[in-house]
Amino acid sequence: MHWRPVDQISVTEIRDVVSRVAPSYYTARDCKTVLTRLFNLAGADGWCAKDLPSYIVLPKLEEKERQVFSDMEQSALWRLYESGDLRAAIPLLMICTGMMPGEMQALKVEHIDLDAHKITGIGMKTKVRRESPVYLPEDTLPLVEDLITNAQPSGYLWRRNEDAWYADYYAALDAAGCRRLEPYCCRHTTATRLAISENIAPQT
Repeated sequence: MHWRPVDQISVTEIRDVVSRVAPSYYTARDCKTVLTRLFNLAGADGWCAKDLPSYIVLPKLEEKERQVFSDMEQSALWRLYESGDLRAAIPLLMICTGMMPGEMQALKVEHIDLDAHKITGIGMKTKVRRESPVYLPEDTLPLVEDLITNAQPSGYLWRRNEDAWYADYYAALDAAGCRRLEPYCCRHTTATRLAISENIAPQT
């Protein structure tokens, strides 16, 4: 549609384009958001009707329930780490702390306070999360010490390449014989670990 005069684009055309290039709910919603803003700007200048994107029909949202790593898979990841494979530290640290992939990728040595058992300054998305520390369970401290020892010259714990980070994450799962669960499943595993612990209050 980039090459079309905006006043010549029809409802049928806009629907067809979005359904062709964005088959899922979230991609179609993103297209609709962008087109709505563009048409609002064009409409403000009197070039077209502003509400054309409101006729875009979004596909049905089909949410998948996140899976969690089993106890056996977690044990396999620990064995992989103990064999000297530091890639296993990626899923293990997320499982034990609940950190998001973006927070993990931004993690630097300067964020870690081993004596206080916490990580600060890497929270994302909300003000509360940015200001809240991430606590390190006791069993993760040797792992984190290894990561600090093997940190990049820049101070980051991982290579500063998102594709390489994801490649290492999935390579660790493969090497440990785990299912190829996406990184956010680590956070759901954290919540499950807390939920079944007798020492953690339900509201936590």
